[in-house]
Amino acid sequence: MAKVKILTAAEAANLVEDGMTVSTNGFVACDLPEELTSALEKRFGQGNRDGSGADHFAHEGMTSTVIAGHYNMAPKLGELIMQNKIKAYNLPQGTLSQLYRDIAAKKLGTLTHVGLYTFADPRVEGGKLNDITTEDLVEVVNICGEERLLYKAIHVDVALIRATYADEYGNITMEHECCTAEATAIAQAAK
Repeated sequence: MAKVKILTAAEAANLVEDGMTVSTNGFVACDLPEELTSALEKRFGQGNRDGSGADHFAHEGMTSTVIAGHYNMAPKLGELIMQNKIKAYNLPQGTLSQLYRDIAAKKLGTLTHVGLYTFADPRVEGGKLNDITTEDLVEVVNICGEERLLYKAIHVDVALIRATYADEYGNITMEHECCTAEATAIAQAAK
């Protein structure tokens, strides 16, 4: 196994290019890689009053679209969404977890009954949170005579994952993190 260069958070943030899809691990800021998201925000050149969590991405011009299952701990992102300054989707958290696994497996998306006839169903809202969010990420399909929702796969360029330790071969461990959440699937989706 080849050794990899160990980077600072700032050096890692400099590898993120315009237009890339960035995914983070964690739920309600648990396991969120705070140092990496903070470095990415500093690279953008601004700071938040609160200065934590997903709100590091809450800047006009920095973020174009957000897909999440929970926004309670990201009030600045919520403000941009409500002001129609960024596109946003709210999709079921468990389905998003499955979607990362399916993206990693190179599937077209996640097929499930979860979300039928709810806010996630495109016949209701399709998970869209504002007027500028128009693309359908969820589609109603018929399989064996039954309706299901297909949550479409998205391309993931960068995975930001918080870990307890990393070694010079690129391995990470998470034994002192609160949970592993979708870390493996997100890393595989980006790979």
